[in-house]
Amino acid sequence: MSDLLHQFRISGRSGNREIVCPYCQRKIKRTIVFHMKQEHKGIWDNWCRDFVELYNSGYSLKRIMKKYGTLFSWTVVSKEIVRIAEENKIRLVPPLLKMGPWEPERFQLESSTLWEFPKRGNWSVHSSIYRGNWPPQVPRNIILQYSSCNEKVLDCFLGGGTTLIECFLLGRKGIGFDVSPHAINLSKQRLLELQAAANKQGELLNKENAPIVMFGDARELPIHDGSIDLACCQPPYLDAIKYTYSIEGDLSRIHGIDEFCDSMCRVAAEIFRVLKEGKRCVIMMGDVRRDRMIVPLGLRVLQQFLNVGFKSEEVIIKKQFQDRSTVFYSKKTGMGNLPYRIEHEYIFVLQKPIKLEEKIENGRKK
Repeated sequence: MSDLLHQFRISGRSGNREIVCPYCQRKIKRTIVFHMKQEHKGIWDNWCRDFVELYNSGYSLKRIMKKYGTLFSWTVVSKEIVRIAEENKIRLVPPLLKMGPWEPERFQLESSTLWEFPKRGNWSVHSSIYRGNWPPQVPRNIILQYSSCNEKVLDCFLGGGTTLIECFLLGRKGIGFDVSPHAINLSKQRLLELQAAANKQGELLNKENAPIVMFGDARELPIHDGSIDLACCQPPYLDAIKYTYSIEGDLSRIHGIDEFCDSMCRVAAEIFRVLKEGKRCVIMMGDVRRDRMIVPLGLRVLQQFLNVGFKSEEVIIKKQFQDRSTVFYSKKTGMGNLPYRIEHEYIFVLQKPIKLEEKIENGRKK
């Protein structure tokens, strides 16, 4: 495979790059990916199978990208690995991580409604290998602020397991669900690595608080009514990042805004059902662009939670440092230039109200 790559003749850089395909001699602008998928699908699929083999042998996405020069980005590699794995029922084995420090250094709880984390936390087994996962500083703040030791914390969009790792470190019982088998595998491995590190360090952990990782749809949670102390999750931002290739129930594959909001209304109703009264649901959502126009997705999703009965306690603005959504609307892509890059996300703190009769009864007891 790597020998074949040398046959591609590449000239120019960035938006002016031109690639000559060795299989048909056509000159391709900027990227070879679309051409290979359309004209040489068998060869492309062989390349992608090689991506999977490298990934399962311990290569990171960026390392795979570097192995094959500048022909495609690591985001393309990630997408194709997921596709091949799902089509061929291959279990993805994420690369092992080197354990970082057990706790973050100089951590302080946030005290305002503006949060900024220029450097993603890298303590414990946290990493950015799972695209779009929130920095561990976010769930750590939420868990410490809105829950107590031994309480149950739900993340129904498990992703890379960031929330459950923090639950493990902070003495909460983390319960995580996801429809993506890749997210489930990654989270389970990270938690096993964390457990092994804890055993090695002699950390005393409550076995009853062992994290639970399960396959499940956030719109139909297999949890008893009123059994959760805190819900803490980051849903997908429409289809800005597709986390699976064809898994049924994956909300990140929904393109229609109304359809996505309808699904989020079902999610909100389920979280409301499983949450104890007086307890909180905290979600992080961002806005997206469609045809150069901003879609206020965060506010639309907030409305779904309000519609099912939640009360809005806090609206926190988190600054983004890695978002690329505005980059695509530039002169280089022919889409025109936009003056502002999206650099905000919302963190909504929502409370499930206590029923009026219970308030009266509690008042009598006092």
